[in-house]
Amino acid sequence: MKIILIIIMLLVLNLNLVFAQNLENNESNLKKQDIQYLSAWTSLAVYNDKFSLLARDILKNDGWNIRFYNEQIAKSDVKYLLADKKINDKDIYFLSISGTSSWQDVKTDLAVEATVFQGHSIEEFLLSRNDTDLREDRPLVHKGFLQYVQDGFFSPNSTGKILGLDLVEHLKLYPEDKIYITGHSLGGAVAELLTARLIDMGVNREQIETVTFGAPAVGNKCFVDMYEPKMNLTRITMKGDIVKNLAQIANERFVQFKTNEVWTVS
Repeated sequence: MKIILIIIMLLVLNLNLVFAQNLENNESNLKKQDIQYLSAWTSLAVYNDKFSLLARDILKNDGWNIRFYNEQIAKSDVKYLLADKKINDKDIYFLSISGTSSWQDVKTDLAVEATVFQGHSIEEFLLSRNDTDLREDRPLVHKGFLQYVQDGFFSPNSTGKILGLDLVEHLKLYPEDKIYITGHSLGGAVAELLTARLIDMGVNREQIETVTFGAPAVGNKCFVDMYEPKMNLTRITMKGDIVKNLAQIANERFVQFKTNEVWTVS
């Protein structure tokens, strides 16, 4: 379904938006359309085909530092791209998480059981996995998506680093810095849960914006009601895209965030 993301890129281009090199050198001038454009571009760059490699080259030529990660950790095939650039003495980050592109990703998508979402530290996150109290008045989320968040961002990678902890430490230390977390499909679902977790760990919500493309539902009504007010979320869907509804079809507990921008291909 990456074709949906390519269509989004074409729609953005048809709006005659200006790419990052033509933006004024001030983070406050990143308007909504510019953020959506860069989110779509980095969401395309996180894959590993000719379009993605071209997107990475364009970002690099514009001065973005690109770090690409692809590791098998526990039960997840973790793939994400971290792009950063200093604008007006502020570090701006785009963290893009890959959509479904491997058999392991498919298994992540299909792990539709509900699990409890709670905790403010890695230790508490791990303990919550054993919580069997799945009442609807508690925040419940998609087990596979949460597993990806745990594996990709709160478990040591091959270098021994834990990216989620590094992000929390950096954003707390540099309150002027900002991160945009984005992704398509599976990547968008993971982006939403990662955002919620970073906020629970004490990151200022104003330092995080989340832009997702065709993301399936990630949690129940309690989760949505609890976290949507805390998140700066832009959820973009394409009219007629059925993928965004699959998690709800597989588990009727899950509902979408209320915020939604529907784009139509004429």
